[in-house]
Amino acid sequence: VTGDHVRRTSLTMRAEVRNMITRDRILTIEKIVFVGLDDHGQPIPHGYTDITYERDRLPHHHGLMRTEDGSTAD
Repeated sequence: VTGDHVRRTSLTMRAEVRNMITRDRILTIEKIVFVGLDDHGQPIPHGYTDITYERDRLPHHHGLMRTEDGSTAD
């Protein structure tokens, strides 16, 4: 996706929400910036080094989120 950037303390993304059946676009957000902050509001490294794409993201099913080691968390 164009416009996505991974920096040391921030992630900049573009998001699209689509209908799962028709694939019609419902919503587009052109720019979202996430910044990792410490307890004092200062930027901190988030730990990501590359952009991941939808096909590479971990699945979320039945309210469970998978962690990096493959286990599930509520």
